[in-house]
Amino acid sequence: MLLAGLDYYTKIISARFFHSYTYNIAIDSWNLFKELWIYLLIGIVLTTIFQAYIDKKKISDWVETHSHISILGAAAFGVVSPLGTYVCIPMAGSLFVAGTPLAPLMAFLIASPILNPTMFLLTVGAFGNEMALVRLGAGILLGVFGGYIFHYLGKKLGKTGTIESSIETKAVVQKTFLQKFFKEIKGSTLYMLKYFSIAIIIAAAIKNLVSAEQVEWILGSGSFMSVVFAAGAGIPLYSCGGAAIPILQQLAELGMTQGAVLSFFISGPSTRISNLILLKSVFNWRILTLYLSIILCGAIVLGFLYNIV
Repeated sequence: MLLAGLDYYTKIISARFFHSYTYNIAIDSWNLFKELWIYLLIGIVLTTIFQAYIDKKKISDWVETHSHISILGAAAFGVVSPLGTYVCIPMAGSLFVAGTPLAPLMAFLIASPILNPTMFLLTVGAFGNEMALVRLGAGILLGVFGGYIFHYLGKKLGKTGTIESSIETKAVVQKTFLQKFFKEIKGSTLYMLKYFSIAIIIAAAIKNLVSAEQVEWILGSGSFMSVVFAAGAGIPLYSCGGAAIPILQQLAELGMTQGAVLSFFISGPSTRISNLILLKSVFNWRILTLYLSIILCGAIVLGFLYNIV
């Protein structure tokens, strides 16, 4: 009923701007929303359940009592964890202060932004199973690789002087299951819909204002530079995972290569300014620089390999 009603009002509004850019963007925005909304809804529900009830103490204990295997485990957990960076980074900082080795923490922080349950479902909806699985594998591979780099260089990176022992994740105590669930789902829904709605409009505008020839020239040649450009573009252009999906979907339809899409998926979420500011507040410049180097080099190499495979 809701979709039918929105369809009705969309037709009325669009009739006033028939055959204009506004008309085309409105229709394409609605079509994109209808295509992806179910994946967004399922992802929000799963993320809410996981985030509300995850036992952070068990994670901390597991990391602290394992050696090399903890790097693989941390990277794998990173891509299935729905926790946002505003939780992950302070949590990693508090574990670091408590004496947890840097390697598994960085494996988690490298893998975590690349994918989560919501982004996996949205990637399936927009690009299909292959891209979603490749993105999953890229997150684990890069997390493990980065974790071992930090393992072997950890002592040379030094301790941070900016980290505070008071950094901690704050758990909000709820009295009932429903109170906790609805509090979390409200926050997740408002955050995701805010950026997702903006992205739908941007994606529709790209479809109508950007030509296939332009996209093919910049990102569709399959060359090494198209992947480098996509990795670099992820730094200033990425705002939210859900927001990036429809935009990249439209660019892919216009000729953006799959390798360039993967490169953007890796570099974008990991190099957001908010993430980098949080990381710098917890770790020193050497750690931050190595983190950025691993992300950008990994995005370029994996994107290029995906193009030629």
